[in-house]
Parts: sequence; C-alpha cells; structure tokens
Amino acid sequence: MRIAVCVKEVYNLEQVKIVKETREPILDVPKKLDDLSRNALEEAIKIKENLGGEVVAISVGSPDLKKTIKEALAMGADRAVVVTDFTESSPESAALVLSKLIEKDSYNLILLGDASSDDYSGQMASRIAEILNLPQITFVSEIKEISDEKVVCVRDMEDYIEVVESDLPCVVSVTNEINEPRIPALKDILKASKKPVESLSVKDLGVEVSKSYEVIENLAPAIDRKQEVVEGDAGDVARKLVEIIRREA
Repeated sequence: MRIAVCVKEVYNLEQVKIVKETREPILDVPKKLDDLSRNALEEAIKIKENLGGEVVAISVGSPDLKKTIKEALAMGADRAVVVTDFTESSPESAALVLSKLIEKDSYNLILLGDASSDDYSGQMASRIAEILNLPQITFVSEIKEISDEKVVCVRDMEDYIEVVESDLPCVVSVTNEINEPRIPALKDILKASKKPVESLSVKDLGVEVSKSYEVIENLAPAIDRKQEVVEGDAGDVARKLVEIIRREA
C-alpha cells in the first residue's frame, strides 16, 4: 500500500513575539510541521507497519521546507516530494499544487490533517478530493479497518459519530484524537538526512498560481494589563491574590 501524507510547515507559534506598539507579530521564528500533519503522518506509519508499503510525505512551501520535511522523514516517512517556491498561501492554490504532486504517482490513500494551526480553514481535504475526483472522509478520529480495496473510518461530529466506508483510493482528513504522534529517536533523525527528497518548482508542475486574496493586516488582540502589585509577607500576598481572583471572576 502506498500512502501520500500531505503535511504543512507552519511557524512555531510558541516562539512568535508581538511588537507591543503595533501588535504585529515578528515572524522571524523557526518553522515546524503542523501538529495535525503529525497526526496524519503517524496514522500512515501505523498502517504501513501493519500492511507494509510506502509512506510519502508531500508538501508545498518556502525554501525552508527542505529542513522542515526532515521531521516527517525522521518520524518514518520513506521519502518526500516537495515544492519549495510556493509563496501563495491560499487553500485554493495549495490544493491545486498538492493535487499535481499526488497525480505524479499512484496512491491507495491520501491522508492529511483536518486543518492547520496557522489559518485553520479546513478546506484542503475537500479541495484535493474534488480536483482528483476521489471520495473523501473528513473529521476522522479512528480508522477501524483498511485493506487494499476499502477503508472504514469513524467520523467525530461532536454530538454524534458516524462510521463511514469508502473504496480506495480515498482522501481522509484526521483529527488530533486519532493518535499520539511518536517522537523520533536520535537514530531516526540521523537516518532522515539520507532519505530521498524530490524537490520541484511550481513551473515544473505546469501550474499557474494566481493570488486570490490579499492579507490586509495580521494583528494580535489588544491586551490591557491592570499591573496590580501585591506586597507583604507570604500570607498577606496569598489572601490578596485570592481576593483579586474572586473579584475578576
């Protein structure tokens, strides 16, 4: 079984700093694989461990992607196919380029996260399925059964669950409840640098990407700090802190 996992590089949000005066983020921070991409990748690796086959990490992004994709290879992907000159961030354009990468090979299953931590549009699975004319199963919290011919998934719809069966190939997007992604061992991280990475450009794929929208501003919410100072001995400080917490509910 050959599985394509669409993974996304995102800014490490824990290291994003905000300029107090302008509320604008400073984005000169490291990038990493999106958390839900790691869930999708973990599920693909588990399937490969049970049924055999190949896991291919597919992604589009900036030149930094060549470094970021090594996370996927360290986790257990066998190889990667990336486009590193993709600067357009709209879901429409990304889905088109990813679909072209998927069409380059034959896959039984296409896995990806249900959304991403940067824009959280949740559109990618549906767009890819539509472009490739494939069935799709979204909001998947468990893959109950899978063979070379079909897949049975549990969909988490919050108020209820659905059990859905589909023929393969199929596009499946997963939630973070599906698994706990593994942390690569040092030997796996070292092996990752030796795994093949095919790097392509948008031009190589014969795709014309047009910018479909413009980001006007990206500002952090305004924070008004009361700057209360609590002084005294430990007992007094504790009592005053409790009073403040109760007052502010």
